[in-house]
Amino acid sequence: MTEKLRQLLRRRSHFISLNIKLTAIILIAAGLAIGIYAVSHIFEDWAGQKFFNDTQIKTRLVDDRYKTLTDYVKKNDVKGSDAKALQDWIDSERYTQIVVYNGEKATFTSGLSMDKNGQVSVDSQNLDQGGQFGSSGSNVPKVKIITNQTAKTFKPDLYNRVVRFSDGWYYVYINVNNEQGWYRLMDVISVIVAIGVFFVIILSYNKWVLRRIFSVSDDVRLISEGELDHSMPADAKDEIGDLVTSVEIMRQSLLEKMQSEQAAKDANTELITSMSHDIRTPLTSLIGYLDIIAGGKYKSQEEFEKYIASCKDKAFQLKGLSDKLFNYFLVFGDEEETREFEPMDGGILFRQMIGEHIMELERYGYTVNTQYTIPDQTMIRVEIDGLMRVFDNLFSNMMKYASTDFPIEIKASLIQGKIKLIFQNHIVTEARAVESTKIGVKTCRKICEDHHAAFRAMEEERIYTTEILWPTMPKAEAARVEKQEQVDELVEKIEAQAGNAAPREEQRSPILTVDSGDRTPAPDEDAEPGAPDDDTV
Repeated sequence: MTEKLRQLLRRRSHFISLNIKLTAIILIAAGLAIGIYAVSHIFEDWAGQKFFNDTQIKTRLVDDRYKTLTDYVKKNDVKGSDAKALQDWIDSERYTQIVVYNGEKATFTSGLSMDKNGQVSVDSQNLDQGGQFGSSGSNVPKVKIITNQTAKTFKPDLYNRVVRFSDGWYYVYINVNNEQGWYRLMDVISVIVAIGVFFVIILSYNKWVLRRIFSVSDDVRLISEGELDHSMPADAKDEIGDLVTSVEIMRQSLLEKMQSEQAAKDANTELITSMSHDIRTPLTSLIGYLDIIAGGKYKSQEEFEKYIASCKDKAFQLKGLSDKLFNYFLVFGDEEETREFEPMDGGILFRQMIGEHIMELERYGYTVNTQYTIPDQTMIRVEIDGLMRVFDNLFSNMMKYASTDFPIEIKASLIQGKIKLIFQNHIVTEARAVESTKIGVKTCRKICEDHHAAFRAMEEERIYTTEILWPTMPKAEAARVEKQEQVDELVEKIEAQAGNAAPREEQRSPILTVDSGDRTPAPDEDAEPGAPDDDTV
């Protein structure tokens, strides 16, 4: 898995569900709505006190009402007990309360009630809503209760005055509450604004969610149409974000798979083209030599043997190319197969394999300088067949291209917990064949990568150098492997001792040998003598 896919998977952490987000949005919207409603009420009270209950404004309004009442009484000859006429006047004067009192009882009230102490209420609900009427700070003053005994000491004030009606003088209480209209208007506006803010927040959240869904839908449509290079941007960590991450992981996987398939296709096409050229060249020469031999165009037995040797050389060259092609497909064709890596002593294994190939090089006249410092008990995990292919390719190339005029340098050492192998040789001026496909190098690199080893090949000033950096096992793991090997050896010894004791037991107990039969399979009558089995390599 690539690092980008790992990052996409990490985006799934800290998941927050859309349900939780919606609940939080609703709570936030409700809190803001309540807050706006509370602030509007604070503003409503402040504005009411400042613009409606100010002393000057209240004085002007009450004086105006007393004047209109006096004019109305004179004009219509209204009696103090004429409730209908007084009600008509009240209907024409909005937000006005009046109490008409004759010294014994209230002859008319406009929706007001009054107790024996003169405390005024509207529809049996105390207007002050906290505190005594007429007390300090009250918006509703107290009606002065005037009797025959207190009439001489009566002193008019802003609200309580004496008005002459057609049937005599009456004590009158008038108050103007224009702020009631303001309060009603602000109550309606506050509710509308609070509800509006609540729904605007909820709808904005829904719009954001829908916009994300439509965006994901558009991205998926583009990807389904084949635009795999179209990446999906990182989204929030919720159900939609999880969907985006899943689609992006799918897109990355498809893209990597297609790129891998295309790279393999291009590599195979290039390989086939190059191999066709490399095979055609020696094959053409081989056909030419065979035509000369078949036509008897050679002049001497020596020339005949020369052509035969050339044919043999070209045939081996073709065999070498076919072997390399087989190894290439053997390595690159089984990527889905699980490789079995065995724990081995790298110090012993590499010494043995390098030593065998050095002996072969020396038989062909090469001089080899070796520096081997890998200690024993340096444990590695390796697939033996794959490692043998690597060494076969490396030393085969040396015998093809290395010059015998210069020694071949081989160095093997342990550096920072890794085995470092260096192979270095001078390239012969005229090589017997040119490996334009580089199949051997590709095969070695692929095998090393499967072992998590680094492989590097380079050429500089006709000196070819190959470096391999092979990982070793951690000490703790190597100790466990060594202990397991000791246990296995002990088990083998016990089994061997048990196997040696079995014949003696059979001699003492012949009953056990009855009807045992011969377990050796009968030879195949159709098989030729000395012919290997089909499974023999």
